[in-house]
Amino acid sequence: MMPTLRLISAGLLLLLSLSQPAWAGPPKEAKHVLVLHSEEKAHPAHELTDQGMRSVFSSNPRFDIHLYDEYLDVSRFPGPAKARVLADYLHRKYAAMKIDAIITVYPAAADFILRQVPDFFPDTPIVANEVTKAYAESLKNSPQARSITGTIVGENAFGLLDSILRIRPSTQQVALVSGTADNDIYGTQVFIQSLEKYQNKLQLIDLTQLSMEETLTRVAALPVDAAVLYESIARDGKDQTFVPREALAAISRVSSVPVFGLYDSYLGHGIVGGRLVSWERQGGEAAEMMLRILSGEPPASIPFGGEEAYVDAYDWRELRRWNISGSALPPASEIRYRVPSLWEEHKMEIIGGMALIIFQAALIFGLLVNMRKRRLAEKSLAESETRLSLSAESADAGMWGIEVNKSQVWTTDKTRELFGLPKHTTLHLDDFLRRVHPEDRERLSGAIQKALQSGKDAVEEYRIQRADGGLRWLASRGRPQPAGSGQPMRLMGVTVDITDRKQGEELLRQNQQDLSRLAGRIISAQEEELRRLSREIHDDLTQRLAALALDAALIEKQLPPSQARTVEELKSLRTNLSEVSDEVHDLSRRLHPSILDDLGLVQAVQAESAAFINKTGIDLSITTDGFPDSVPQQLALCVYRVIQESLQNIAKHSGAKAASITLQNLSNGIRLLIEDKGVGFDPEEVRKKTGIGLSSMRERV
Repeated sequence: MMPTLRLISAGLLLLLSLSQPAWAGPPKEAKHVLVLHSEEKAHPAHELTDQGMRSVFSSNPRFDIHLYDEYLDVSRFPGPAKARVLADYLHRKYAAMKIDAIITVYPAAADFILRQVPDFFPDTPIVANEVTKAYAESLKNSPQARSITGTIVGENAFGLLDSILRIRPSTQQVALVSGTADNDIYGTQVFIQSLEKYQNKLQLIDLTQLSMEETLTRVAALPVDAAVLYESIARDGKDQTFVPREALAAISRVSSVPVFGLYDSYLGHGIVGGRLVSWERQGGEAAEMMLRILSGEPPASIPFGGEEAYVDAYDWRELRRWNISGSALPPASEIRYRVPSLWEEHKMEIIGGMALIIFQAALIFGLLVNMRKRRLAEKSLAESETRLSLSAESADAGMWGIEVNKSQVWTTDKTRELFGLPKHTTLHLDDFLRRVHPEDRERLSGAIQKALQSGKDAVEEYRIQRADGGLRWLASRGRPQPAGSGQPMRLMGVTVDITDRKQGEELLRQNQQDLSRLAGRIISAQEEELRRLSREIHDDLTQRLAALALDAALIEKQLPPSQARTVEELKSLRTNLSEVSDEVHDLSRRLHPSILDDLGLVQAVQAESAAFINKTGIDLSITTDGFPDSVPQQLALCVYRVIQESLQNIAKHSGAKAASITLQNLSNGIRLLIEDKGVGFDPEEVRKKTGIGLSSMRERV
């Protein structure tokens, strides 16, 4: 039993190992990060911050981040006593776990870590997220500065005040609304510091730390040239606690002027908009800092961030409420909560209804058009049949149709006449095939069947044997006519007598053969004459020139030194005689190379190529691997002349600097390939010119 269990266990382990994806990389390094929020879990800003952090952490390829979220809820449970209780709770909860890093959200959470539990997480790096610039400066000067960095919020207050003056230039007063919680007070300080820059433009109405009832009363009575700056009310002047954006919604409902705030979590709950802090971007930036710290960077070397964590966003409903034009907004601003128009909300239904109406109208119109077309088609068909009959008779052509299922053939009288068939009798396909010449009968029958199967035209030329023994050539073209199912039901066609054309083609072919034979005899006679002239020049004129050169040399030696001028003239004469002798020898070789008869085609081609290189300077390569030494004389002469003419063309017309000749011995003949790297030519254009080079090559071959 135990061996069986071990075998099953081994099989399960093997299956588990095979089930792992092939692309799975090395495991990520686990890290434990404590996230300490200042407010309760349902706080909107904390929710958005948490989303930003988790998005960045989940997409990082190196670390497996385990987040532990804790909420201080300082607005509802303030005071040192509550803080000590929570500190003791956190100490006991995480005593057995190594916390690699801490992220605090809002200054209250950072204060808690630094003052209440400084010994619980010694030297643990901290990212103080979403703190004011002043608070960030205090952290830099604190004893724990080397282990702290973070992100700053509130730096958009200037941008928000600029937005208010831009979209509502009549604003002269701003009413600052804020509560009594620690975070409310932090935000109030940011606004007050920013307003110092605008003290000549904007008058401050202080509505901070009031009860909610008094705040609503004061906001409802603000003058028309005012605007509300809402920071946060987590706790009011009577120690009542609120969700900040629920308090905002109540204030916005009663306000007599537009309401503005610093954070995107307030958008949709009563503020007009502007340059807003994006909590999600703040959380994402804090997570990116934390990843850098976990990768080994010292926290103090990472400067405080948050400069890019802003969005320009506006609530469409509030813009409409306060009659603020979209043209007054900064470029590239984001408009949210736009209420769709009737068209936008029911676009698909409207389009569907209109499409249905149009479709029905088009269907009715199409039926009317088809009825008219049918009547016109019937009339046109009758006229077409009449014209077709007249055309066929004028062209001396016979018309026919083959019914597929019945194999019956309908014909005109002309078709019967062409095939020599009697009139006024029922005909079948076999009646026609019997008149076809036996050598063409199977091919014609196959073409008909192929046309019916493929649906393509059949075009055939064939011979028929008439009853009087005469042989005629006919040409037929058939076109399948489909039935309702798409399958051909008949083959319609036309037949004409092409006997005269065939006889003309045969006569032309015979003439071309005769002309080709004549051209061959002319070329043979020409080569024979060139061979004779080459021999005479080589044997007679060349020897005479050589003798003259020798005589000039003898006379030169016999002259005394006093006749130096005469000696020089004889030397010049002897040189000229040698050059003339070389040119005569070259002429003899070009007329007919004797090396072709003596040493064979390969040696002759190599000699011609060497002369070509010396004369033109063109780089010419020759490939003759495996080519036989002995080739029939007629064939060798033909190939040699083609090469000779081609090289002349290359030198005259190509402009090439390199060329090649390839001779290959094939099982059924030889292959000659001549290539150059020149300008090339159009064969069709060359045919139109008066030159005979290519023509003579073709005739030789």
